[in-house]
Amino acid sequence: VALLMDRAVAYYVDHPYAQRLILGSDHSWQIRQSDLANNRLLAESVADLLASRFPQADYPTLIQAIVVAISVGDAVLTLAVAEHGGITQAYGREATLAICGYMTAKFATR
Repeated sequence: VALLMDRAVAYYVDHPYAQRLILGSDHSWQIRQSDLANNRLLAESVADLLASRFPQADYPTLIQAIVVAISVGDAVLTLAVAEHGGITQAYGREATLAICGYMTAKFATR
């Protein structure tokens, strides 16, 4: 998950227009809908990689949790853009912590 997040942050840093378009405050509803659809496709790919780590989760539940986790990470990155005009390494780490924390809490055995 950390590697995937590092790649996402690197992409946004290398593509500042995509960063502002997707994570900035002035994106349109169509852009947001497209981003959410892409998040679902990403979640399906990530679920294939992580399914063995979450054997207690059925596949649709795992996909939905990953969609939520991606959205949580995006929220942290959006905060970085709002506060600093771009994603910092510190906020990249915060996004990773938020995603991993959510997934751990969601599927922790009780």
